[in-house]
Amino acid sequence: MDVGKYSKKSSSGPLILYGIRLAVRIEGYMKFALKKCRAGKPRPRGLESLDCQKVEESMKKIRTMLDNQAIPILEYWIEPSRCKDVGVSCLVHAHLMYLFKNHYYDEFDFRSVSVLLSSQVYLAINHRFSSSVYDDLADTPNPSLPPPSIQVAQSEIFDIIQSKRYHLLKYMKANPSEADSAMEAVVRIATGTGTRTAFLDGSALKIRHWSSIQHPTCYGRFVPDTEDENLRDGTYRIPKKGQTYEQWMLYVTTKAVGIEVNVQLSEFTLQNHKMMLLDPSILKNTDFAHIKRTELKDVTDVACAEVMHTSNRYWWRLVGRRHDVQSWAPDRRNYHDIKQARNPKFTRKFPDRIRSKESWIAEALLEKLPLLLPDVTLYMSKEDLSSAPYAVLSGWIENPRGPETYSTHTLKEVIVWQHPPAVTIFNVREHGRRFFRVLEYTSNMSLCLHEVTGEPYPDRVGGMLALSAGIPMTTLSPAPSLLITRALNSQLGTQTYMPGRFLAGILPTALVERYTFWQSEDDNIIGYEDVMSSDESDGAIPVPSKGASTRLKITLSKGEDSDKSGFCNSNAEALVQRVPVLDTDPENEEIDGNRPILTLLNILTAPPSSLLKRVGMLLSRLDNLSNVLVWSSGQVDTAHDACSIDVIELPRVNLSFKSRRVESMGGKVEYRLYSNDHDGLYISTSTESREIVEKLLGTISHFIDLQNSDNDLFVLIPGCALPRRLHTDGSHLSVQVVLDRRKQDWIDNIGEVRCYHYPVHNSKAFLFTPSLASSMYLMVLYFITGSYHEVFKMVESCVSEELSAEELQIFNQLEFLGNDFHPDAHACRLKLSAITVGLGAKSAMKCPWSVREEMTECVRKHAYVSAACRLSAEEELLLLKLCSPSARGRLSAGLINRQAFVSAMGNVNNIPEGKALTVKLVSQQIPHFEDFDQKDLDTTIIDNPKNSMISSKLFGSSYSRPEEEQVAYGGVKALEFINAALSHGISITSGHYGFALMYDMLVGTVAFKLHPNDRTHNWGRMLFRLLPSSEFKSKSSEMSVLRILAETPVIASHPHVPKLHLESGVGRLKGLVSGKDPVSSLLKELNAFLTKSSVSGMLPKSAVPFKEYTPPRTSVQIRRPKSYSEQRLWVVPRITDYSQDLFRLDIENCASVNIPPSQLQAFASKPLAPIKLGSYVQYLSRHQRRLPIVSDVVPFDFSNERACQTHSSQTTIQRITSDVKKFANKTNAETIPTLIGFSPSDIDSFHQSSASLEKAQGQLNALIKSLNKAMNFDRKSLGNLMKRALAIATSDEKDSASFDGDENRECNFLKFRLGQYGDKEPTAWLELLVASILSSTAEHDIRSLNPYLSSDAYKTVTSLTAVSMLTSIRIGQSHRALTSLSKLILLLRKVDSSNAPDVQTRLCQEISLQASMTASDLTSERHFMKMSASEIVFDPRYLVFEFTYSLMLRKSQVILVDKFMSALREGRSMCHQMIMGAGKTTVVAPLLALMLADGKSLVTQVVPHALLEMSRSVMREKFAAVVRKPVFTFNFDRGTRVTRDLYMKLCKARDSKAIMCATPTSVKSFMLKFIEMMRHLEHSKTGNKRRAVFS
Repeated sequence: MDVGKYSKKSSSGPLILYGIRLAVRIEGYMKFALKKCRAGKPRPRGLESLDCQKVEESMKKIRTMLDNQAIPILEYWIEPSRCKDVGVSCLVHAHLMYLFKNHYYDEFDFRSVSVLLSSQVYLAINHRFSSSVYDDLADTPNPSLPPPSIQVAQSEIFDIIQSKRYHLLKYMKANPSEADSAMEAVVRIATGTGTRTAFLDGSALKIRHWSSIQHPTCYGRFVPDTEDENLRDGTYRIPKKGQTYEQWMLYVTTKAVGIEVNVQLSEFTLQNHKMMLLDPSILKNTDFAHIKRTELKDVTDVACAEVMHTSNRYWWRLVGRRHDVQSWAPDRRNYHDIKQARNPKFTRKFPDRIRSKESWIAEALLEKLPLLLPDVTLYMSKEDLSSAPYAVLSGWIENPRGPETYSTHTLKEVIVWQHPPAVTIFNVREHGRRFFRVLEYTSNMSLCLHEVTGEPYPDRVGGMLALSAGIPMTTLSPAPSLLITRALNSQLGTQTYMPGRFLAGILPTALVERYTFWQSEDDNIIGYEDVMSSDESDGAIPVPSKGASTRLKITLSKGEDSDKSGFCNSNAEALVQRVPVLDTDPENEEIDGNRPILTLLNILTAPPSSLLKRVGMLLSRLDNLSNVLVWSSGQVDTAHDACSIDVIELPRVNLSFKSRRVESMGGKVEYRLYSNDHDGLYISTSTESREIVEKLLGTISHFIDLQNSDNDLFVLIPGCALPRRLHTDGSHLSVQVVLDRRKQDWIDNIGEVRCYHYPVHNSKAFLFTPSLASSMYLMVLYFITGSYHEVFKMVESCVSEELSAEELQIFNQLEFLGNDFHPDAHACRLKLSAITVGLGAKSAMKCPWSVREEMTECVRKHAYVSAACRLSAEEELLLLKLCSPSARGRLSAGLINRQAFVSAMGNVNNIPEGKALTVKLVSQQIPHFEDFDQKDLDTTIIDNPKNSMISSKLFGSSYSRPEEEQVAYGGVKALEFINAALSHGISITSGHYGFALMYDMLVGTVAFKLHPNDRTHNWGRMLFRLLPSSEFKSKSSEMSVLRILAETPVIASHPHVPKLHLESGVGRLKGLVSGKDPVSSLLKELNAFLTKSSVSGMLPKSAVPFKEYTPPRTSVQIRRPKSYSEQRLWVVPRITDYSQDLFRLDIENCASVNIPPSQLQAFASKPLAPIKLGSYVQYLSRHQRRLPIVSDVVPFDFSNERACQTHSSQTTIQRITSDVKKFANKTNAETIPTLIGFSPSDIDSFHQSSASLEKAQGQLNALIKSLNKAMNFDRKSLGNLMKRALAIATSDEKDSASFDGDENRECNFLKFRLGQYGDKEPTAWLELLVASILSSTAEHDIRSLNPYLSSDAYKTVTSLTAVSMLTSIRIGQSHRALTSLSKLILLLRKVDSSNAPDVQTRLCQEISLQASMTASDLTSERHFMKMSASEIVFDPRYLVFEFTYSLMLRKSQVILVDKFMSALREGRSMCHQMIMGAGKTTVVAPLLALMLADGKSLVTQVVPHALLEMSRSVMREKFAAVVRKPVFTFNFDRGTRVTRDLYMKLCKARDSKAIMCATPTSVKSFMLKFIEMMRHLEHSKTGNKRRAVFS
C-alpha cells in the first residue's frame, strides 16, 4: 500500500497509520493479558483459557512487523528532503512515538530511545497542542477525508512522554554512548538538518558527549561537551563576586547555555531561548501570510527561537529557514512636532507662491483641494516645476481625536501629474521605523499605476472626466509592524521583505502582484516571480516551479541629498529591468541567454509629445496603466538613456505586442507594433483609420484600431471591462460609458480571449461582429451611449437559446439599463422581446423587463420614437399578444386601442378607393377633480391686499422655522420632515405646514433639500399644489402671494423680496392684538414691493394656459394612402424580403452618372481588366510548365476480380474510367495563368543572369504602379458612389426645379428634410440600400422612406449602389494582389548567385508558386453576370454576398449553388460532396441559407454534433451585417416535450427568415417523436376496437 509518501488525498497513507495504531493497541492488550496470566496466579475473568504461548508468538510477529516495516516507512515519509509539510511531519512523529507505547525498560535500545526523544522534541517545537481530545474511531462529517490533527489523542501522547521519561533517563545513564547518538539525532530532527541517523548532506561529524548539568535542579538537562565545563558541572549557577541579582539572572537564563536538550520538558534550546512555534498573531499577519505562501511552502506552523527582546521589538529566528522576523511596537511619537518628518526642502506654500508657468498645478489641484484634503496646508519644493512631468506636495492632516487622546497627525503626499492632469494622494506610514508611501486616492484610475480599492466614482480634474477611487482624507493611527528578513547566501546578503502595498502607485500593479520584492543591503530591490505549481494528484503543498523564470531588478540611483534624519526624505530614480533566469530558485542567478533583458519604460513621466506618451495613452483605452507594461530590449544604463519600444504587455487583457522591422516594396523601412495574439495585425497609427472607426462606433472611445498588410481595418475592444452608464443627477440622460476593469468575476467568466475584434468592411461603412459575445457586448455599449438605432439593427444577431457565462453576464447588463426611458430605448427593449419569443422557459435569454409596461410606455411615446427604431405592425401585434393583463384582468385602454389600430393598419392596402375603415376605440372614465390652475392671474395682493385670512394670521404667529440641520443637508432628517408634512396635511392656515412655511421655501429662507442639486423653490411649489381645493379655489392675499411666487421664480429670488420676520412668544401675542403680526406685516410689505414698476413688469400677463378637458375619441377612420407622403409614422426602414433572384443593371442609366460601359464590362467579367492584364499575365500549358501529360487510363485493373463482376461494381468501374478520362482531358487542355517573366525557364535564369532578375523586378514594379493607380481611383470612386447614392436616396441631392413653383410642395419637402434631421423621418444608410436590391419590393421599400424620390431617381440609386459594391469588391481584389506581389518581391530580393544549389532550388519553387498565385488573383473572374448591349443581368444575392465579405465567388461555387436552387425549383432532392477548403461551411451553406429563407419554409442546417458550435458561429458571423438574421439551435431528444414555446420558436424562425442549426440526432428524435405521437393519436381512436378484434 505504501506509495512513498503520505498524501492527504490518497487513502493508502491514512490506512497505514490506522493499521499501526490498531497493531499497537492490540500489542498493548496482549502484553496486559500475559502480565495478568502468569503461572501460579489467578487469571482475570475471561482469560481463563488464554494460550499464553500463542499470544506471545503473535505479539512477537506484530512487533517484528512494526519494527521492520512500519518504522522504515514512517521515517522515509518524513525525511526532510522529501517532506516539507510540518503538519504531516507532526502526524508521523506522533505515530513513531506511539509505536513504543508498550515498551518496557528491558526492551529499550538506541532506536526506541532516539525515536522517543526526537519525536517528542519535534512535537513540542512544531505542534500546537490544544485542550480538545480527538477520537479517531468517532464518525466524521465526511468519511472520505483523513482524520484531523495527529490522529492520536493528545492525552495518550502526554501519557507516553510521562511514562517513558524515567526509563529514558535511566537507559541514557546506563548507556552513555547510545545516549550521545540519541542526542545528536534530536539535534538533527529539531533543526531539520538530517534524519534520525544521518545528516542530509552526508557529512560525518564527530559525535559529541552529552551529559546532564551537574546541579540538583538541572537533572535531565543535557548539554554537549562543546559547552563550557563550568556549565556541565553546574558551577555556572554560583554567583560571581560583585555580581548583582539582575546580572546573575540575565547570565543564567540567557547567556550561559548555548545548546541544550531538556528531557524533562521535551525542549530544545539555543542560547537558552527554547525553540517554539511562532505566535499565531504573526502567522496571521498579512505580510507574513504572503511570505508563508511563497517562501515557506505554505507551512501550517513555523518553529522559531528568540534572538532579541527589547522594549519596542521582538526578534525571532525561524529555525532552519534562514528567515528572521522582527515585530515592532507602534511608534507613538507625533511626527508633526518633529521638524525633519516633513521634507525640509518643501518650504514653498501652495498656492501662494506658484509661478506663472506652474499654473498647471493650481488648475489641477486648487479647486479640488478643499474637497480632497480639507484644512490641509500643502508645501512644495523651491525648484521650478514648469516643465516637470509631476509635482510633489506634502502636508499634515490632523487625526480624529477623542476626549482622552492627544493630537496626532498623518503626513500626506500629493502627486500632481501634468500631462494629462491627475492627482494621487499617499499616506506616509511608519513600518519597522522606516517610512513608506501607501496609496489612498487617485483622481484617474486609468492613469494610475495602482487600482485603489473601493467603489469608483466619476470626477473631473483639470476638466478631464475620469473614474476616481479611494478616500483621500484617511488618517493613520500608530500600529505595530512586522519586518521580515532573510539571508539565503553571502552573495545576496541580508534582504528585507518589501510588502507590495508600499510599491502600489510606484510600480504597475501587474508587476506588484506577480513578484515578491526583497530589498538588499545596498537599497536595491529584487522581485522574485511567484511561479507556483501544485501536484493535483496528491494534494501536496504548492512548491516553486523549477522552470524558467524572471527577476525584476530595481536599481536605485540616489541623489546627492542624502537624508540622515531617519525619515526617508532622500530622492532617487529607479531603473527597472526584467532579467530572465533559468530557475525559480532565488539563490540561482544564472541568466537565460535565449531571452532578452527588458527595461520598463515609464509612460507617466514621458514628455507629452513623445512616442512613448502617445503609445501609452493609446493603450490606456484597452486597460488601466496599472496593467500596461512597455519594455525596451536595448541597452539601458540609467533612467535617462534613450531607448526604443520593443515589447508591450497587457497581462489582464491577455494581449501583447512586439515591435517588428518592416520593409515595404519601395524599400522604405518602418517599425510596427504587431500583435502576438492576432496574427498579422499591427496597431494602426493612421489618423484616417481612427476617424473611420470613430464614425462607426460613435462615442465609444475605449478601442484601438488594428491593420494588416492588406490594409484591412479591425477594431479591438477589451471585453474584460464591465461597462456601465455614468450616473448623473437625473436632470438629463447620461450617455457616458464608465468602465470598471476590476471586476474579477466578470474577467473570470470571459476566459483566455479577453478582447473582441471587429473587422471593418472594405467600404468602411460598417463592421462585423464575429461572435455572439462580441455582438452582445457592442450592443450594450451602443445602448449605454444612446446609439439606439445601432442597437435596433443589431438585436436580430444577438439571440441564442443557450448562453455561456461570458454571454450571460453581458446580457444581464441590459437589466441595469432599465431606467432608460428614452422612447427609442423602449423600442429596443421591445424589439429584443419580440426576437426572443419562443426560446422557452429554460432559456437563459429572459428579458428582465415587463413587456406590458414597456409596450405601454412605447405606445405613449410612439410619436417620439426615431424612424430607425420603429417596430413593424407584425412585431407590435406579437408584443401585444405577449402583454400580460393588469391586476384587473384586462389590458389598459391604450394597449387595446393600439391593438385595434395596428390590426386595422395591417389591412390598409385592402381598403377600396374612396372608402374608410372605422376603428372603434375604448375610452376610460376620467375621475373629476378640481383644477389647481386658473385662467387669469390672481392679483388680490395688489388689488385688494386687505382680503386676507384671519386664521392664517393666527397660526402664522405660532410658526417656527425648522432647524437648518433638519432640512438643509438632505438625508434621513429631511426625508422625515417632508414625510411628516405630507402625513399631517398641507393647509394654508396650519401653524407648522401652512402659509409661512410655503412662503419661506418659495423665497429660499428655508433651504430645504433632499438631494444636493435640489431647488428649494421647487419644493415650495410642490407643497403649494397639495393644498385642499377649498383653499386654492378661494381668493385671498395669501393665495395670491403664493401663486405669484410659484409661477414667477424671478420674483421669488429677487434680492429685495420681503422676508417673514418672526418675533418672540410675548411679542407675537402683542402683534396679533395690534394687527402687527408677522403675516399682516409681510402682506403690507409685499403689496408695496409688487406695485413697484421694476417688479410689476416681471408679473406674467396671464396665468398658466388653462386647457379644457376634451374627452377622447371613440373611433377613428383610416383611409388607404394615396402617396408615400401619407401615414409617415408607419414607415419602417427595414428590408425583410430577400427573395429577389434577378437584377437588371441598366447600362444607359449608369452612363448618365458617369459610369462608362467599359468599367461595367470589366466588372461583369474580369474586374482588373482595365490595368491591361495582357501586359502582365501569360497563360502556360502543362508542357510550358514542364509538367508531364496526364494519362487517361486507369492505373489499376480490377476487371478480373470476382467481386467486380456484379452490376454495381461494373457501373462503378465505368464511372471511374470515365472520370479519369474526363479529368485527363481537362487537365491536359487547361492553361494556368502566371506573371510574364516568371516562366520556369525565366525563374531558373534569375540566379545566373542579373539582367533577367532586374527585368522581372521592373515588370513587378510596373504592375504594382498600375494596381496602386487603379486602386486609388477605385477608392475615390467608391466614396463618391456611396455618397451620391445616399444623397439621392435621402434627397440631399435634389433638383429645385422639380417643384415647378409649387410652394406648398416645397414647404412640405422642407418639413420632410427637417424630420430627417430630427430622426422623425427615416434616412437610408448604405447597408439598407445594399440589402434593398435583394427585395422583390425594393422600389416600394426605398421610395416609402422618401416620398420625394422619383422612380428614375430610385433607379439611379440602385445603379450607384450596385456599382459601388462592385468597386468595393475590386478594391479587395487589388489588395490581395498587392499583398501577393509584396511577398514575391521579398522572395526576389533573396535571390543571390552565391546561394547553395538546394537553396536555389527551393527559392525557385517558392517564386514559381507565388507568381502563379499572384496571377490567379489578378485574373479572377465573375461567373454569375451576363452582359448585353443594354443591361447586365445577375442574381443580386451573389453580388451582396461578395460585397459583404470582400471576396469573389469561384466558378465551382456558383455552379453548385445554382444546381441546388434548380433542384429545389424542380422539387428534387440533391446531395453533393465537397472537399475540405472548397467553401462548404463559409460560402455555400450561408449562400443557400440566404436564398432559401423566404419566410415560408424553415431553413435548417444539420451538422455533426462536434461541428455544431463552429457552424453556428459561422452563420452568426455571416448574418451579422447587411443581411441580419437570427440563428437558433434546435435541440431535441426523445424525452423532450413538444410545447407551445417550441412551436412559437419554430414559427418565429420561419417568419423572420432565421437559420436553424441542428444535429442529426435532434432531427431523428423529432421524427421519432412525431411518429410516436401519431401512434398515440391513432391508438386513442382505434385502441378499443383493435383490442376487441384481437381478443
